[in-house]
Amino acid sequence: MIVYRIEHKDTENGMWYNKDGSYNGLIHELSNAQAKDFPMDYDEKYSLKNLISGVKDFNQLLEWFSRRDIEELMERGYQIYKFIAKEYEVEDTQVLFRKYPNMQRELISLAGVKNE
Repeated sequence: MIVYRIEHKDTENGMWYNKDGSYNGLIHELSNAQAKDFPMDYDEKYSLKNLISGVKDFNQLLEWFSRRDIEELMERGYQIYKFIAKEYEVEDTQVLFRKYPNMQRELISLAGVKNE
């Protein structure tokens, strides 16, 4: 399954949690923070399965993050990536997937993010 995710280009941290699972709360530092109230509390079931969150398409990405959010994240070293996930769980608002070491990721330009 194709999954899109915004993560830091070097550390692979997300906006709520770091790669090691520790909370970072970066989402609350964005000026718009469209997704700041989304329920992203720690859930052991995801941690035990080593799952991280992404989205199925650009429409869903833009439900989570405004273009301004994405621009601010890019200024902080975050990028939009496309992954091919082999192990995943589709939920209503996200796709949880297992990310392996050295898993290939394709950089996606913000200009390429359009509502489908």
